[in-house]
Amino acid sequence: MLCPCSSLKNFSTCCQAILQGLVAAPNPEALMRSRYTAFCLRDMDYLVKSQHPSTRAGFDLESNSRWAREAQFEGLKVLRSWEKGDEGFVEFEARYRTAGQPHIHREASRFKREGGVWYFVDGVTS
Repeated sequence: MLCPCSSLKNFSTCCQAILQGLVAAPNPEALMRSRYTAFCLRDMDYLVKSQHPSTRAGFDLESNSRWAREAQFEGLKVLRSWEKGDEGFVEFEARYRTAGQPHIHREASRFKREGGVWYFVDGVTS
C-alpha cells in the first residue's frame, strides 16, 4: 500500500515506523508527512504525542477527531521544507473533501527539535 502522505513510497517504508514509535522522524518534513498520515488513519494519539508539549493544551482533540472522521483525504504536496538548527518549517497543501466538496488546506508549519525529537509547534494557514 502506498503511504497516504503522497511520498510515492510504501507505507511500511515511509510513515508506518514513525507512527508506531519505532523510529523518530528524522526531519520536519518527515514529521509533517507522518502527521498528515495520522489524520488519514485517524490516529489521534500520535497527533497529540507529536505536538510540542508547550502547545498540546491547544490541540482540540474532539474537533480534530470529528474533522478526520468526516474528511476524505486526497493527497499532500510539500511546497517547501527547511531546518536551521533545532527549528524547522514546512509549507504544504493538503487536499481533502468534506460532504463531497473539495478543499485545499495550505499551511506553513513550525517544528522544534528537543532531545533529538522533532515536534510540531504551530502553523499559519493561508
